[in-house]
Amino acid sequence: MLIVLFLVFLSSVALLPLSKTGKADAPLDFKCTDPDVSDPFVKKSTTTGLDWRDRSQTLDRADSCGDPSQPANPNILKEYYCVQGGPRDQEVKQSFFDCSTVGMKCRDGVCIPQNCGNGVCDSDETITNCPQDCACTDPDTNDPYSGATIVTGFDWQDFSKAISRKDRCDGGTLIEYKCRPDGAVTHERYTCPAGKICSGGVCVGEQLCGRALIISFDDGYNDWADYITPILEEYNAVATGYIAPIRIGKSYFTQEKSQKVMDSPHWEIGSHTYNHKSIRNYIEDVTGPTPTYTKTWVESIPKPVLDLAMARYIEMEIIPSKDFIQQKLPSGKNVKTFAYPTGDYLFGYADSYLSPHFETIGHKGAIVVPKCGQVSATQAKSFAGGAFGTIYGTHFEDSINHWRMDEASRNNGYYFMYGHQVLPDRYFNKGYARGVQGNVMTDTTKNFNAQDFSTPIYLCFSITSCFRVIAHTQTTLTVDPSINLEPHKDKYYIAGPRLAASETEFRAILSLARKYGLRTITHAQYYQEITGAAS
Repeated sequence: MLIVLFLVFLSSVALLPLSKTGKADAPLDFKCTDPDVSDPFVKKSTTTGLDWRDRSQTLDRADSCGDPSQPANPNILKEYYCVQGGPRDQEVKQSFFDCSTVGMKCRDGVCIPQNCGNGVCDSDETITNCPQDCACTDPDTNDPYSGATIVTGFDWQDFSKAISRKDRCDGGTLIEYKCRPDGAVTHERYTCPAGKICSGGVCVGEQLCGRALIISFDDGYNDWADYITPILEEYNAVATGYIAPIRIGKSYFTQEKSQKVMDSPHWEIGSHTYNHKSIRNYIEDVTGPTPTYTKTWVESIPKPVLDLAMARYIEMEIIPSKDFIQQKLPSGKNVKTFAYPTGDYLFGYADSYLSPHFETIGHKGAIVVPKCGQVSATQAKSFAGGAFGTIYGTHFEDSINHWRMDEASRNNGYYFMYGHQVLPDRYFNKGYARGVQGNVMTDTTKNFNAQDFSTPIYLCFSITSCFRVIAHTQTTLTVDPSINLEPHKDKYYIAGPRLAASETEFRAILSLARKYGLRTITHAQYYQEITGAAS
């Protein structure tokens, strides 16, 4: 009712002419530019023109409160505006309007209702982010656990309009709007306590599902211990590592490094088979080689043949992998999850065979972010409905990452990202392929001689368009002579190890998750949240 009456009040006073008080209007500056509509109830504006005393100087004149000729009345609005038409076209003029004549007061260059604030913001606010709306109505109890509420008032940028402001999250911080005793809308920044997160404008317990980033890495590399683990510790984040035990003890994944990863509380460890072999290998052991690996071919396999192949796969790859990893894990950790090597999930037909052995089974191919309450236990088991991004060549997916994380944040969903390695920045260069001739790309802004080429480097223009670098100079990268780089001229490129992201890029992913208020959780935690299963 208060808002309705106030809108009726404004509709009547808006038709009043500006009252002139104090000294008469006087011509001022010239060549006036002014967005102002000479409305005393709209946010103050700035009028620009050439100084009438010195036309070589440009002056900005802002609407303000107060008339020197009437110092006892603080409610007089001095408003600048442009003359339009006539002999004084484009001159700056000033008008004086007494806000108190319509039951209002002057504040910061605009007439506002008497029950508005005094223009002083709370200590953590500035005038641009403390709304200072007027005629505030607020059902909020200022309880960060009671649910998001809506505060309604008149927009501080245009007091002729009502506006509603809803409690919201800024990363992990709750922004809670409230009414001040003087009728102005202000807000508090509230950091949710340990064990709770900001979600949907309220602090909620982490046992609730959604608003999470789920990161995984495949195979097993020394950089998991050397580079990924310290960054996970820095951001208090977690990841799932899918290990193929045959890799452990090799130079690229030593016993020491692998054990450091398995012992870390920032890693969940899952199976990636024992020998990193594809299901297709075991099927072809029975059927013989196939020239095409398609869903139609898989569907044509007789069930007894598929049963036999999967039995051997489980015997040779799954059980040994689980047993080996379990023996290496510290007390309290268990092998609950699985990811298919090379992404070969047999078009979904293998899940039913592996389901008794794992809580979750990961494979690519889904296109939407799963949302809390909209994913069944069966879907959760195979990550169906999950959105996937890559943790290599991350610049190519920057817009996707923003979009998916925003979607997960707004809709209480999950975003999956997978990768292989994270390496120091010295292994990477990126820029635009301004110079391209045949199989040679030239970038005169780079010094490729300073880049680390101790591991194979690929020139990538997208996640799927990567070419092995076979030679380089200070400003050029050369790929195989059979490759024509001309179609990639002027495109953005990343030159680096093909399955790796830089430390900077990985930090950017975790920083982006913070920005959108997303937790990081493991694949097993995801399954437990969706299904309500005990940990």
